[in-house]
Amino acid sequence: AEFGERLQLMAEDLHPNVMNLKETFQVVRKPMVAVRSQPSTEGQIVFSVEYGTEVDTFGVDSSGLWRRVFCQCTRVAKQDAPLPREPVEAWIMEEHPSLGPLLRLLH
Repeated sequence: AEFGERLQLMAEDLHPNVMNLKETFQVVRKPMVAVRSQPSTEGQIVFSVEYGTEVDTFGVDSSGLWRRVFCQCTRVAKQDAPLPREPVEAWIMEEHPSLGPLLRLLH
């Protein structure tokens, strides 16, 4: 991905109430950040987003550390698992306790 490329994580299919929460961030951690099934470092990695990519997020979890995204990804670690037709909720950590910022808010 080129720096500044935008990643469309199926946002066009979301409910208008969710769309109102939209904030766009850019990945600032090299080489990439993990997208997880749960807002936890224990959550299954379902996707990864490369440095420089812009990502639309839709609110945060109760801890305020994880940004909610929607992607066409599976929640199981099987290569041949079919992709869902509907967007799947997933999570990206905004700032890691030891690695520092992973995402930066774009205005």
